[in-house]
Amino acid sequence: MGHMNHKYHPHFSHRLRERANGTMRRLLKQKLKLFAKDPYNKQLDNHALDHAWKEFRSIDITPNWIAVYREYPGKEYVFITCGDKTRVLKPWRVLDKPVPDWITLYHKEYWS
Repeated sequence: MGHMNHKYHPHFSHRLRERANGTMRRLLKQKLKLFAKDPYNKQLDNHALDHAWKEFRSIDITPNWIAVYREYPGKEYVFITCGDKTRVLKPWRVLDKPVPDWITLYHKEYWS
């Protein structure tokens, strides 16, 4: 597998501090190591999202807890949020409202 780069949107770090206990953080770290080696490893259940999240993908940290990311050119992955899948996805899926601006904003220089 070629070199890949994954980064964390500030919102991801905020959600991680807010929602994840020590056990969940350890699981997340393990899954992200696996992701760095092979983003499509079967253990991750990497899949495309739908509705307002259609430009994003998620990986499973547990059967109910996910990390959502977006892939950019050059195998660059930006993780943008995490948490219980119903809490993360349901508000936008049910209402089919736009994903918040903080998710869609991405400037290359911001991540440099």
